[in-house]
Amino acid sequence: MPTAPPLHFRAQDEICKLEQDLVPEWRVKYLDYKVGKKKVKAIAKALRNVTQTPKTPGRQASTNLLTNAFYQSPHRPRPNGDTLQVPTSQHLGPTPISSPVSTTHAKQDPPEEGPSELGPDVDTASSLGSSEASPVKPAPMTSKENIPFEGSARDSSTAWDSGAVTNYGSIVSSPPIHNHHFRPPSLELPDPALGPEEEPFARHNRAWRKSQLEPHSTSPLRNSTSTHPYEIGTTHTPPRATSSLLPKHRNMFKPRRTASNPAAFASPDRPRLIRRIFSTAAVESPHVGDVPLAGYKELDTRQAEFQKFLDSELNKIETFYKWKEHQASERLIVLRNQLHEMRDRRIEEVRAMQKARDSQKKEQERLGAEGMDGGSNVFANIGSDSGPRVDWRHPIHTARGVGHHIGKNTKALVNMDPPNHGAKATDGQPHMDRRDFQRRSANGNEIAYRDAKRKLRLAMQEFYRGLELLKSYALLNRTAFRKINKKYDKVMEARPTGRFMIEKVNKAWFVQSEVLENQIVAVEDLYARYFERGNRKVAVGKLRSKSIKAGDHAGSIFRNGLLVAAGAVFGIQGLVYGTEHLNDPDPVILSQASYLLQIYGGYFLALLLVLLFCLDCRIWTQAKINYVFIFEFDTRHHLHWHQLCELPCLFFFLLGLTLWLNFQSSAYHFMFLYWPAILAAVSALILFFPAPMLYHRSRKWWAFSNFRLLLAGVYPVEFRDFFLGDMYCSQTYAMGNVELFFCLYANHWNNAAQCNSRNSRLLGFFSTLPGIWRGLQCLRRYYDTRNAFPHLVNFGKYTFTILCYMTLSLHRIDGSMQTKALFITCATINSIYCCLGNPYAEHPFLREVLGYKNPYVYYAAMVIDPILRFNWIFYVIFTNEIQHSAVLSFLVSMSEVGRRGMWTLFRVENEHCTNVGRFRASRDVPLPYEIPSPTPSVIEESRDQFAAHQDGAGS
Repeated sequence: MPTAPPLHFRAQDEICKLEQDLVPEWRVKYLDYKVGKKKVKAIAKALRNVTQTPKTPGRQASTNLLTNAFYQSPHRPRPNGDTLQVPTSQHLGPTPISSPVSTTHAKQDPPEEGPSELGPDVDTASSLGSSEASPVKPAPMTSKENIPFEGSARDSSTAWDSGAVTNYGSIVSSPPIHNHHFRPPSLELPDPALGPEEEPFARHNRAWRKSQLEPHSTSPLRNSTSTHPYEIGTTHTPPRATSSLLPKHRNMFKPRRTASNPAAFASPDRPRLIRRIFSTAAVESPHVGDVPLAGYKELDTRQAEFQKFLDSELNKIETFYKWKEHQASERLIVLRNQLHEMRDRRIEEVRAMQKARDSQKKEQERLGAEGMDGGSNVFANIGSDSGPRVDWRHPIHTARGVGHHIGKNTKALVNMDPPNHGAKATDGQPHMDRRDFQRRSANGNEIAYRDAKRKLRLAMQEFYRGLELLKSYALLNRTAFRKINKKYDKVMEARPTGRFMIEKVNKAWFVQSEVLENQIVAVEDLYARYFERGNRKVAVGKLRSKSIKAGDHAGSIFRNGLLVAAGAVFGIQGLVYGTEHLNDPDPVILSQASYLLQIYGGYFLALLLVLLFCLDCRIWTQAKINYVFIFEFDTRHHLHWHQLCELPCLFFFLLGLTLWLNFQSSAYHFMFLYWPAILAAVSALILFFPAPMLYHRSRKWWAFSNFRLLLAGVYPVEFRDFFLGDMYCSQTYAMGNVELFFCLYANHWNNAAQCNSRNSRLLGFFSTLPGIWRGLQCLRRYYDTRNAFPHLVNFGKYTFTILCYMTLSLHRIDGSMQTKALFITCATINSIYCCLGNPYAEHPFLREVLGYKNPYVYYAAMVIDPILRFNWIFYVIFTNEIQHSAVLSFLVSMSEVGRRGMWTLFRVENEHCTNVGRFRASRDVPLPYEIPSPTPSVIEESRDQFAAHQDGAGS
């Protein structure tokens, strides 16, 4: 049967499950489960300190005998002075060792009080209160039970010093007598502890019972007035309190010691003989009834800290939940007003269209009647101002929803009851008393119904997603509270269990509140009424997000590995063949091979940046950075990073295969110059293939993002727009190859030198295109926000980027010192400007909120990023190459691609930390209509109406 995993593994699994479901932007507002678990462990440790048996040394190994404080050599004085504390029961105190006793006296004592537990050959001389020792040698005993080895005294001395002396049960060896001779010890076992002629049980039981029943009687115990640890004396036992219970019953309520220190003195409460033989008692062990007061104080402190921690976490969660719930209530009121406005405007449009149709029909009937009266007047009004006009914008308006087409959803809106339940419009106009807006003129800039519907649909979906996240937040915190309280109850063995859950958590607002559930139901109802013609099932299916869980991606991993491996093999072999063509004595073949490798190099650098982005997605997934929300991916269809790598790996395989096919054939083959065109055509076909295959949603998102970048300045700028523009800023080599590709094939590879950077100004323009796009985006963001910082500052940065590549192109064409100095100046300013504008290189210290746990990656980026930004210095160093070597340009561009891949990690992390600081986990989609924000009184009134409506629907 499979065994259960260890406790620490199960605890880690619980933490991982909780972290997988939490909202990354709200991480600090969740119950800190790790801290709570540490506090429970501290309570468990304090509880062990209270309940555990007092720590005493157990049986010692032979090599540790000389290091133990209880094994003192006769030549080594005791550190505790002239007294030795003897542990007794809870009513007996320690008794000092006093006057010595003779062997004859010891023989008259009962076996349990005899001196046989210490060796008889002990030299002790001490008097109570005296510091001088006088050696006294007791009479030796004839029994061999206390002699562990046979032989001379020097043998035992050597064995004692070497640590080979051991004990058997309670029998301890005699102290050694140091001698300089060595003799191997005998291996003969010692005699039994008790002889067959003795009756230990009867005498022991009688003596023990007598000592229990006569508390004031004294029994001669060992006491010594000497400081020598091996001197045996008599001790007077203090009186014991009487008890009405029998000894055997009284022992049931006493904890039993199973292990203690060897060579201990006998206690009046002796255990059974077998246990006494095979165990020992500590000399200075504490009393059984001692209370570890410091341990209880520590336990109380840890419990108080844990309770305070739970209270503070509960208060934090309550405050955050109420704040987000209040925001959701206000947002729901705004969305409801927007939907009502959309419906009212659409109803007006429909009625206006119906009125226009009726008037047009009447006009046609009138014209028809006039035509029947006189045919000469039929075409009289054609071309005049009074006649009907044909609008050339009619097809466009029809496609955008401005025309006369009335769909099923519009018909459902017309037949819908007004929101105030019975208020009807008069004279073809909506009720004007409940309007909180002013209608624009008919000739003004009207918002098309289709645009408003699209924006409101997206706004409702995002708002519903935010409600789901808030619901998940409440459920996850309740689960965390239950788990941490369960751990606490298990440690403390609390009865009844879950008191904190019952008394506080279950009565908290985030558990008891039904406002969130009502808001979810209201959004589903509004979405069904306004967008799905009342079909609630379809509306719920479209609203609820289908987040992709971590599943099995073995198929994607296998395909990625296979494609990369095959592409690498073909690509390396193709490069080997390509270098052979570069060494061809024919200058035409050498030139053609050089340009072909340059085209393949641009394709490879673009592909490398995409692969680095996929690798960054893996790092973001591990660091819990919500890149899906940052890039506005569809949460129902976004790809895992393993799946995202499939298309780049496929293109990498196509690149390697094409490279091999191109250079393995003869340079005189008719296809030698056209393999790059085939690669470009196949790549474009895969990217823009309209069929729902090969991750068509991701390809559509990429194509639409590039279209928005191409029209930079026309569309409002989103994060994905300027992020893609920054990615293109590191692809100047590939952008220049676009001009080189079309120039070579447009001229049929005749006079290929006219297409290189020395002769083509168009190539320099293509290198500046990414900077131009980013500059236009910065101007558009300033136009939308009117914030000079940072948008105009960023515009200045990209202006110097444009100047840098423009002066580089001029220097390649002209080659003069003036253009070289101008290029160095612009490149230096651009590099410094970009370093200062970098989000992680601007500050010498790190931010308070970090997305990555290891802070050293930030410091490494601070050093590497400025170095790579000055890679243009190589163009100045190798100044003899006017056109600059293709290899040098490729390596410089490759370093820039690597820097951009590193920059991507921190740019997305910076955006995530901004969202975390603002607790922004859902988008605020811009709404189509400008409606004044509702006042607090309007919000409260709407809440009351909504609650009354819910109560009426429930009844």
